[in-house]
Amino acid sequence: MPKPSIPKVSLAAGRERPQPLAESPLDPWDEAWRLWLDRKASQHRAPKTMANFRWAKTWIDHFRLDPANRVTSPSAWTARHTTEFMLWLTEAQLSPSAVNKIVNGGLIQFLAWCALDEHEPGLPWRIERRPDRREISDDRPNRDAYPKLNETEMSVALSQASPRDRFLLTFLACTGLRIGEVGAARTGEEANLRLEDMQLNSSTAKWELNVWTLKPPRERRRVPVDPRLKRLWDVYVQEVRPKDQIGIDPATGHPWQAVFLTSRLDRGAYLPATTSALQDTIKSLKQGPKPVPRLHPHILRHTFGRNMAHVVTPFQLAAMMGHKDIRTTMIYAGLEGIEGEFRQRSTLEYAWLDAEVARLRPARNQRAIPAIRTRGAGQT
Repeated sequence: MPKPSIPKVSLAAGRERPQPLAESPLDPWDEAWRLWLDRKASQHRAPKTMANFRWAKTWIDHFRLDPANRVTSPSAWTARHTTEFMLWLTEAQLSPSAVNKIVNGGLIQFLAWCALDEHEPGLPWRIERRPDRREISDDRPNRDAYPKLNETEMSVALSQASPRDRFLLTFLACTGLRIGEVGAARTGEEANLRLEDMQLNSSTAKWELNVWTLKPPRERRRVPVDPRLKRLWDVYVQEVRPKDQIGIDPATGHPWQAVFLTSRLDRGAYLPATTSALQDTIKSLKQGPKPVPRLHPHILRHTFGRNMAHVVTPFQLAAMMGHKDIRTTMIYAGLEGIEGEFRQRSTLEYAWLDAEVARLRPARNQRAIPAIRTRGAGQT
């Protein structure tokens, strides 16, 4: 698709409105947007929110009415348009928060409303909910390029893994970290992921991982931690991870702080597990007594990305997975059929993860309820 032109505007604050378009007859998109705004107004939305919707439409109209795009109806809008629109806004030097308000606060909500079944059939702008809505269209990437494990494959892999490897698979599928961000580069070096990286965010009161990126410039990125994974993390650190005979880090003079240590003693001590060793561990599970042919470290990352696309916005997912290009993140949303849908779920829907938590002893799985003592006759 030809690159769309960018309106010549001043963007000192990242909130200015582009030059208004010339008067043109209303198309199905305009009619749908007017009805959508009427519904928002009936919900007693704040004047500032309504102003943001009108501001977002100005940018949307500049993009969709460009001759290179020319989208006159919501039913013609595809995932490719969303990706190109976000890139177009970024090239226009809008701040990330402004892009987020336009795309997620305006466009995505509008497309989701157009896809609701409560509208009268036959309207030219209505997005039909077909049974194959989640199938990939011709303008989406091949599903095989970003595969994900299903519940059965994950359960089989976990059933034949040791306690340490069991947590390794769970951890990678629940955080989306690359295998290189977990292990050590070479034997005798500290791993990239350490125990101290699990931190409590004081502002949100939620646990998150502060992981160092691998490529320069090295910087920290935050990955929210599912409460179920945090419970499994605590059990792993307290009971599975070795506490004795841990080697000493020459740089600090303290025991190694790597989350994953070697499964066997190396020269009389446990050392940080290298990336290649962790890869071999997952490969052995792939070829175990119950083979899981599609299992490899990066498919766990794809599994996280495609499932998390239903929970957070594309910009939030890009930050979690460390994507530099939003187009990479939009592949996950496109494969899951997310175009006009926004925040379908509140958390990762992993049945196997619930089963892992259920395996914990009742003392950890639920808080014991103390017995109520009543006073008998004659007690004061």
